[in-house]
Amino acid sequence: MIPRIIPVLLIEHSRLVKSQKFRKNIYVGAPINAIKVFSQKYVDEIIICDKSKRETNAIDFDLLADMSLECFSPLTYAGGIRSESQVAKLFKIGVEKVCINSAIRRQPWLAESLISKYGAQSIVASVDLIKIFGRYRIYRHEKKFIKYNILPDDVLNHIRNIEEQGFGEIFINFVNRDGMYAGYDVKMIKAIAEIIKIPITVCGGCRNYDDLFNLAKETNVSGIAAGSVFSFRSESRGVLINYPDIREIEDNLGEFF
Repeated sequence: MIPRIIPVLLIEHSRLVKSQKFRKNIYVGAPINAIKVFSQKYVDEIIICDKSKRETNAIDFDLLADMSLECFSPLTYAGGIRSESQVAKLFKIGVEKVCINSAIRRQPWLAESLISKYGAQSIVASVDLIKIFGRYRIYRHEKKFIKYNILPDDVLNHIRNIEEQGFGEIFINFVNRDGMYAGYDVKMIKAIAEIIKIPITVCGGCRNYDDLFNLAKETNVSGIAAGSVFSFRSESRGVLINYPDIREIEDNLGEFF
């Protein structure tokens, strides 16, 4: 099966931006315009991550509703989810999957309740990994300060524990590689894929379409996500919303599946 190739749209205060290592944000344009372009290209899925909502308790439902109306692809939303009522409203406006991160540790009961109510296929666990002095840690935001969770030391065990909570999918971001055109962390992705049975989507480091195709050939992940490569012409970061056409994907991957 050919993995889903997924654009990630990062929203900050209703603007489309692109981050570097989860920090520096570059303005890209209007989120609606990006959605329209991707819809014309019939992308496999779109992940919308609202970074600004880490600072408040609000979710911009009006913007998301407008984006959903323009979108012909499945939508996954991440950012600021703290309650069942928020999730119910997201599904009502057309979001197909929700992705939770900080709530996994802050509100462990929430994931269990959501999975029970909506089914595991609709609830995604997000894990942000950062490599410090050769060791992987869990990256998180707490009270506007960046912290690195040093427990558990074994990140693979941490990811396995998340799987055991009943999520239908795990979305893994590699912070060091975010927006840096450094290539995917293939070695770590393989290590994670070997211990996890549920679908995995990975993001961080994509340099070009070849990186997407090569990762699909080298691993058995179910989703390959990227931001910069779908937002810019090249590393010079001239804005150009783009996506490989179906024939290009089939020409590169069809014979392998």
